[in-house]
Amino acid sequence: MKIIVAIALLLPWQLGSSDLKISMIPLTENFYVHTSYHIIDNVPFPSNGLIVSTKSGAILIDTAWGNEQTVQILLWIKENLKMPVRFAILTHFHDDRSGGIQELKNRNIPSYANRRTIHKMKSLNLPVPDRLLKDEMDFRMDDLVFKVLYPGPGHSEDNIVVWFPMSKVFFGGCLVKSPQAKSLGNIKDANLVEWPKTIRFLERSFSNAKFLIPGHEAWGGPEAFGRTLELLSGN
Repeated sequence: MKIIVAIALLLPWQLGSSDLKISMIPLTENFYVHTSYHIIDNVPFPSNGLIVSTKSGAILIDTAWGNEQTVQILLWIKENLKMPVRFAILTHFHDDRSGGIQELKNRNIPSYANRRTIHKMKSLNLPVPDRLLKDEMDFRMDDLVFKVLYPGPGHSEDNIVVWFPMSKVFFGGCLVKSPQAKSLGNIKDANLVEWPKTIRFLERSFSNAKFLIPGHEAWGGPEAFGRTLELLSGN
């Protein structure tokens, strides 16, 4: 398995025809962080998602930043994990989370999203996720148990999070900033009044997270909640 992982980390940078290639980093057993890129101010800026492998197949948390890099992710799963993608969960409507949805549809991979996300994507004439998530929804797939939660507005009105209690992996998406973040980033659709309340709720509820994956930049642990609040206090 160690050999496969080592090869897997090198292969993605050789896939695709554009200059933007995904990276794939093992997080803990059966969990991988996929990172795709978009040019912002002439610099590639990273966007994180998650892949979870189970006996029955892989679960994809967020697509890459567009269809082409999403193809790279799906190819990596096929070649390295050697399993199908059972479904994807999209954590909000921005294209760094759902920009590859058309590629999912092309491959008949079901996608889940909150009703707010579905409504927003419809209003923007974007491809729409196939399945509706409740505001709090528990999943079980083989030995994997996880929760999808809408904790309240923040980075966007529709942002959701995903919690894997057995592995203590918390996927915060763009709602939670990296411990290394220097700014809040894109706040065009943010609710700056409710965002701090939402983060405090998450901080109380998931302080035992071992791995906290933000939507962008480096991940860490629960200190990401505190860093997000620090950045919000400046707005």
